[in-house]
Amino acid sequence: MDSQMAVKISTRQLTVRNGLLLFDNRLVVPEDNELKVRLLSEAHNQVSTAHPGQGKTLRLIQERYYWPHLRTDVQRDRTPGLLHPLPVPDRPWQHISVDFKEFPPDKSGQDMIIVFICRLSKRSISIPCRKDTDALQTAQIYLDQVWRYYGPADTIVYDRGPQFVSEFWKEFNRILGTKIKLSTAGHPQTDGQTENMNQWIDQRLRPYVNYYQDNWSELMPMMDYAQATLPQDSTTLPPIQIELGYVPRTSFDWKQSVTDEPLSVLIGPRPVDFQVGDKVYVSTKTWNKDRPSHKLDHQMAGPYTILEQVGHAYRLDLPTAIKIHPVISADKLRKAADDPLPAQIQEPGLPIVVNGQEEWDVDEILASRGYYGKLQYRVKWANSDLDPAWYYASDFIGCPHKIKEFHNANTDVLGPPRYLADWLRSWENGTDEPEYHKDEDKLP
Repeated sequence: MDSQMAVKISTRQLTVRNGLLLFDNRLVVPEDNELKVRLLSEAHNQVSTAHPGQGKTLRLIQERYYWPHLRTDVQRDRTPGLLHPLPVPDRPWQHISVDFKEFPPDKSGQDMIIVFICRLSKRSISIPCRKDTDALQTAQIYLDQVWRYYGPADTIVYDRGPQFVSEFWKEFNRILGTKIKLSTAGHPQTDGQTENMNQWIDQRLRPYVNYYQDNWSELMPMMDYAQATLPQDSTTLPPIQIELGYVPRTSFDWKQSVTDEPLSVLIGPRPVDFQVGDKVYVSTKTWNKDRPSHKLDHQMAGPYTILEQVGHAYRLDLPTAIKIHPVISADKLRKAADDPLPAQIQEPGLPIVVNGQEEWDVDEILASRGYYGKLQYRVKWANSDLDPAWYYASDFIGCPHKIKEFHNANTDVLGPPRYLADWLRSWENGTDEPEYHKDEDKLP
């Protein structure tokens, strides 16, 4: 035992038990800084201790161990709550962050992505996977998608998911020579760029996912490429330019296009200037819709015409198929462009008149459902805005190929109609009307 330690304690309180030196029934810790740091870390960082403060950490240690200046050492330990800046990278993919993000199940059952982000270039790599992905599978994804191209990172910032706190994951990174840095739940700043990327993915996927939102995994390569070629606020450069030294050409290239999104934050909300007769879009955030995820759904519907002002709200001319109150507050409205460029104007398509009946050209079947025992579809009409109404299957006898295309791409939804083969045969032979069946709308 160190001579200085011997001076500070009474020998009458010292005992030896099973070869261990005890002071007042507490284990005496030798002058070993690494051992002291390990004990402090075990008491402070374990899930079972719930990350206690200095006082409780001191009590946990004092009840079990003794060494001189124990209280001072606990106070010298890095205070929880203070932010410790992550190291600044000096090359791409030297320091990275990673997290999981949930999605509705896609056609193959994948319902999550794992997102790797380079902390220098801000480039992201998003890989579809499943919620039950374990540490071994996570390690394989990392090897296949990141390590094989960039080599091992010096540090990786993770959240506290089960994949990242397992012994396998710790040993895997030890072998690669990578240090693990867990982000703190109370301090999202430790991994804020991952959270920002998750929001960015939601925003950019919305216009492209199909009605059932089960094709998002097919879009992830394009989302990653788009993110890599857009200038980042913190660097003012596209991530791919930082890594490769150039930006791949785009279909609209002439000069580098740079957007300044933070400007909208500085400007603040625009004043309300709606007038009767204006066309406005309506926020769908509070609508009860039948799609799996609101984050990936269309955030605005319309445009609809303002009929009158009611206090600080406005009455809109809504289609009867939309079952919401027509008086909507101004903060839920966005004014439609009243002078769009000619190429941005989408004129409503004109109906085709057949035997005195109006028929509209079907662009795409979007979804199917059962309604009181009958099969219905939602449809996108050619050159027209999205129609919120549902139509019976027999309304599409004149375009059975569209129904066939829809069910070929969506094999696990309700349908197809029980007489679709007859409709297709009639359509292919050029017959105006197939044989009529009174139960043609009945669910198959």
